[in-house]
Amino acid sequence: MRVEWCKATARAERFREEVELVVEEMRRTLVFFKWTADNWEQLGKARVSDPTMDEDIAAGPRAYAARKSALYQKLIDVFIQDWYESLELKSLGSDWLSNYTRPETVRRRRLPSNVVAYHSSPFLGVGDLDDALTNDPPSHPEMSTVSDPQVGFDDF
Repeated sequence: MRVEWCKATARAERFREEVELVVEEMRRTLVFFKWTADNWEQLGKARVSDPTMDEDIAAGPRAYAARKSALYQKLIDVFIQDWYESLELKSLGSDWLSNYTRPETVRRRRLPSNVVAYHSSPFLGVGDLDDALTNDPPSHPEMSTVSDPQVGFDDF
């Protein structure tokens, strides 16, 4: 019993250490994305101050640098949107997580399900199969659940 307790304790300690490492990797990923976005922004500004380049030609590299900077900023935003609530809930990364604003919670709409097509239901009539495949939740009062038609998909 003591050996099993020691093994379980060691596994729990390794798991705690792994969680700490993953949270640190998350922080470093965000720092890298921020550094890269700032770097691309500086590269775009450097093209503005180059007097030897024609303005029409300089617009291309500036636009490319602005696009790359916006891409990395969007990666930061998506990362925070996806992970902020989970990290905050478990009190992980609280020392660096406070540097980012808490995103508003977005409910996501479920995709239509075709489970009804493979599992027969006493509530479905002969012509209701197509209706069941396109409507989620089912439109039958006996099987209805609360749905929010205002909820849409996230954009990325």
